[in-house]
Amino acid sequence: MLIETPRTQAAVGRVGGVAVELRDATFSVTTPVACLILTSLDGQPLAISRHLLLTTVARSENTGTVYNATRTRLLNSGTSPIVMEPVVGSLSLPLGERPALRVFALDAGGRRLSEIAASTDDGLVDVPLGEAFAYEMVFGESG
Repeated sequence: MLIETPRTQAAVGRVGGVAVELRDATFSVTTPVACLILTSLDGQPLAISRHLLLTTVARSENTGTVYNATRTRLLNSGTSPIVMEPVVGSLSLPLGERPALRVFALDAGGRRLSEIAASTDDGLVDVPLGEAFAYEMVFGESG
């Protein structure tokens, strides 16, 4: 499934191993099944937004979850913490007229954990994925 609106673009499903090219973003991931959602946080269209949120989700379940042999019936729902498969790959965005991009891995509460090194080549910004499940992207924020 693909979603393409001016302020949100997403790819959901069997996205691993193929480049999913949307109007303002390209997802290239190796995780077989995933959900990647890119959203503008400043109300501007993605092509000119200076503040973006990328949320990535793959397989997840509680620790100790137990199913029957065919995985058609839940026998034990388990407990926290939730075990999550990382979404590994990259997101490419056109830089356009925007200043340099800073990318931050976010924790479950939306707080910045660490800065992710994005690279720029031939007018495209490439953001590596796999370190977190949510990323804040800010164009023009100084360090």
